[in-house]
Amino acid sequence: MTKKYQSNKSGLTLISFCLLSLMVLVTGTSKAQEKGIEFLPMTLDEAKTFSASTKKLIFIDCYTTWCGPCKWMSANIFTNDTVADFYNRNFLCLKMDMEKGQGKRVAKKYEIMAYPTLLFLDENGEVQERKAGASRDVMDYVDLGLSAMNPYRNFYAHRKSFEQGERDPSFLASYLEKLSVAGQPSKAIFDTLYASWGEEDYAIKENFELYSKYDFSLESRAFQNLLTHYKWYSDTYGKPVDKYVQNVVLVSHRSALRKKDEDRLKKIDEALAKLPKSRMGELQWLMESNTLQRVEDPKKYIKHSIKGAKDYSWDNAGLLNSMAWYIYKNSKDEDELKAALEMSERSLELQQLPAFMDTKASLLFELGRKDEAIQLQMKAIEKVKKEGGSVKNYEDTLEFFKKRK
Repeated sequence: MTKKYQSNKSGLTLISFCLLSLMVLVTGTSKAQEKGIEFLPMTLDEAKTFSASTKKLIFIDCYTTWCGPCKWMSANIFTNDTVADFYNRNFLCLKMDMEKGQGKRVAKKYEIMAYPTLLFLDENGEVQERKAGASRDVMDYVDLGLSAMNPYRNFYAHRKSFEQGERDPSFLASYLEKLSVAGQPSKAIFDTLYASWGEEDYAIKENFELYSKYDFSLESRAFQNLLTHYKWYSDTYGKPVDKYVQNVVLVSHRSALRKKDEDRLKKIDEALAKLPKSRMGELQWLMESNTLQRVEDPKKYIKHSIKGAKDYSWDNAGLLNSMAWYIYKNSKDEDELKAALEMSERSLELQQLPAFMDTKASLLFELGRKDEAIQLQMKAIEKVKKEGGSVKNYEDTLEFFKKRK
C-alpha cells in the first residue's frame, strides 16, 4: 500500500478505504466503465484478505514493460466496457509487473514464463484458472472469467481430478486443453498416461488425437512409437500424422538452434532417418528455413524461400505471409518483391486475414502500385474494425502510403 493511502486526509483507515473502493467496483459505476478495469492499489496478501470476506476471486494481470501483447491487451481489452463491467463486478483486480517488487515473487511462485499471463486465485492463493497470451476476442475474456468461477470446470478442478485418478479420454482432452491455454507443461500428464498404456493403446484413434495435439516432445514415447510404425499410422490416419511429425521436429529444431544444442540436432537427424525419403524434403526445407532466419545475411533466406515456396509451403497461409513480409522488409530487388507478392496473394486465397492484406498492400506500394495499395489497406482497416481489433498500426501504414504517393 502506498504512502498516499496510508495518510489519507479524510481519516479513513486502510481497511475503510479499500472497502469503499470495492463498493465502487461492485456498483459498476459509469466511472469504472469509462476507465475500464479498475486495478486495486493493494498487495496480494491484502487481496487475499478481501477475497476471504467478499468471496471474490483475485484476478492478476501479469505483465512486463517490454511485452507488446501486454500493452495491446491493456489498451484494447481492459478498456472494453463488456470486459471491464464483468471483471469489476466479479473479481478483485490487480496488475503486476513480473520484473519488479512483489511481481518477482508472484512470477516465481506461480512459475510464470510467458507474458501476458492472466491468473485467477482464491483466498488461499490457489490457482483457479490461468491463461497465457492475449486473445483478440473480447468474449474470450468473459468466458475465461466464467470458467474461473466454475468450481466444476476450472483449472483447479481439472488438476485435482487428475491427481485423484481421473483418466477418462474426454476429461484428459479437457485438462490438456487447460494446460495448453495456461502455457503449462503437460509432460507429467503424458508420463503418467503412457506408463499405463500398452503398444496397442497408442494406435487408438482417440489417443492418437490426444497426444498429436498436445505432446510435442521428441523423446515422447508416443512419438517414438509412431516413428517405428510410421507406415501404419500414415496409412491409417493420413495427413494428421505428417502434421504431427512436422510439429515435433520443428519445435525441437528451433529449441536446438536457440540453445546451440548439437546433441539434440543429432537426435533430430536420427528421428528423420526413420521416415521415408518422400517425407524428408519438406522437413529439411523447413529446418533450413529455421537456420537461415538466424543468419545475418537476409539474401540466403530470401533465395531459399522463393526456391521452395511452391513445393513445400503453398498451402501454408501463415508461412507464406511470413516469408512475403520478410522479403518486403529486407529486399529492394523487383523480382524478389514480385515473388513475395505471389506468396502474399496465395496466402490471401487460403485465408482472408487483415495482417495478410497489410502485407500485400505493402508489397504493392513498394512495387509502385500505390493506388491499389491504398485501397487494399483501407479494406484491411475496415475488416479489423469489424473484428473489434486495434487499427492504429494499419492506419499508420495507410497514412505513410498517402504521404509517399
